[in-house]
Formats: sequence, structure tokens, C-alpha cells
Amino acid sequence: MVQKLRERILRGPGGVVRPLTRDEMVAHARSVDLAALDLGACESFQKERYTRNRVHLNDQFELVVICWLPGQESSIHDHGISNCLYLVVDGTMEEELFEAVPGGKPRRTRARLWNRGDVMVAAGIDIHRIRNASEERLVTIHIYSPPLDEHVRHFTPIPTYA
Repeated sequence: MVQKLRERILRGPGGVVRPLTRDEMVAHARSVDLAALDLGACESFQKERYTRNRVHLNDQFELVVICWLPGQESSIHDHGISNCLYLVVDGTMEEELFEAVPGGKPRRTRARLWNRGDVMVAAGIDIHRIRNASEERLVTIHIYSPPLDEHVRHFTPIPTYA
């Protein structure tokens, strides 16, 4: 269950008294047994847009399960002052990377695919967009440390689907 990941993070110094380091985030994500993982009520999908299902939030980290139907995507965004770890639980995630363009919309530099079990950490200044480019459902676990706040920049709106 994803609550085990939450409890594991809360037992360490990172996550309670200070933000998690990138190495701690990766270690926690790699400790998840995908074969035994039961997301329960955290696995929720909506037709209108991807679904953020918050598992935990404190001053040091935010743990979220995000569910994506085929074709759904995030805005082009960064994470402000937060590192963002993502673990692909099910499906294939496409991450498009961008670079800032003075006075304009960020320019796409490349895309990469992440599959079940893959772990990646994006720095706060990294600009990207996450997409479910497959015909299957996509489920990802995200750890933001420190939690997302007003420093996050969205360069495009979050798409909605009718």
C-alpha cells in the first residue's frame, strides 16, 4: 500500500525535520514493491483531466498518486523550489523537456519514455510536460520535497477534456 511508503519516509530524518534529499527520494521510491503495491482509493481516474490523489502533505514533502487516462497531459511547468521524484507504477509515461526562452513560451528540446518501475527526479528549475501517450492507463507516484508552492510556474494551462 502507498501508506507504507508514507510511513517509511516519516520514519527518517528527511521528510519530518527537513526536506528530503534527491538520494533519499530515490531510495524511498526504489523500496516500493510494485508487485505488492495496492493503491486502493488513491487510484482514481477522471475523464476531464489527470487526477492528483494526495496521500500526504507536511512542511517537508508531498506524496501524490497521479492517474492519467490515455492522451491526458500536464501543463508545461517547472516545480519552483521543489525537487520532484516520479515513479511509474503502471503504463508508459512520456516526459517532454523544455528550455526557457526569454520573453516567450519554452522550447521543446527532447522527449523520453519512462516505463513501469522507472524512477526519475526533476529539479525545481527543470521545465517539462508529462503525458500519457499510450492507449493504456498510466499511474505515477510523485514525491515533491519541499512541497509544491507558489513558486511553481505553469507556462501553459492544464488541459481539460470534455
